[in-house]
Amino acid sequence: MRTSRSRWCLWAAAVACCVTTTASADTLGVSTPVGWSGYGSRMLRFPVSGAPVMVVDAPGSTEVDYSAGSPYPVEAWALTTPYVMRGAIAASGDPDTLRVGGFFRDELYVESADGNPVDVELVFHVTGTWEVLGTDPFGLLRALWMYPDGSISSFGALAWADAATIDGTSASTGTFDLDIVLSSTQYGHVVASGMYLPTSVTLYGDVRNVSLDWANTAVLTDVRLFQEGRRLEAGAFTIVSANGTAAFAGFEQRMPTQMPEPAALVLLGLAALAGATRLRH
Repeated sequence: MRTSRSRWCLWAAAVACCVTTTASADTLGVSTPVGWSGYGSRMLRFPVSGAPVMVVDAPGSTEVDYSAGSPYPVEAWALTTPYVMRGAIAASGDPDTLRVGGFFRDELYVESADGNPVDVELVFHVTGTWEVLGTDPFGLLRALWMYPDGSISSFGALAWADAATIDGTSASTGTFDLDIVLSSTQYGHVVASGMYLPTSVTLYGDVRNVSLDWANTAVLTDVRLFQEGRRLEAGAFTIVSANGTAAFAGFEQRMPTQMPEPAALVLLGLAALAGATRLRH
């Protein structure tokens, strides 16, 4: 892929995805939210022309491809209510790639019944189409899951997964319809119990002489928690959106109220009996 180094740096700066590598496994989590409440959705556009990257607050807006003479649309957006990401991107006759993506941010509170760390999985379902527009084609649709790594503008990778890859194919068109599973343990991370997990999720398209369309919404379909490979049942953990977004309501789980110990139940029973005896006298 012949994307210039400077353009990659521009993209990395705008996405705030200065993804750093982690030498060893660690436990993630912060005691209080980092303050992303209401952050909502963002759109990112990376023009081939090398013009400054723009971050746009309003979702659903459509922009003209910045490639010289290209009539193809560029669109990407993400929403936290509900958690969805969608977009379209195309470039034809360009020596370099064009990239566009949409992302959202939230803060998830996670707690396990036994107080031990957990693995969190986010599952998105995405469908779309692709088309080869010229020679030496390249196309990539990738999901990234990140967390703040030391500061609000520097991020470490939790997980990534490709939804579609087109590289030198002889086919002219194609479709994809699949689940994207993002697991916090991909790089050896687990989430501490009783802590917040600031989350940034991006879905971006990267193309050269390819049209890539994920206009059929990529949507969060499941949230799973594991301990040492064993999936936790509802009631064994709490996971809620610290931002209180309606999007996450379908996946919120709360541990049931702790039942009193047997000894405490006996004492309560004796106290009730004593009270009833006094009333009779």
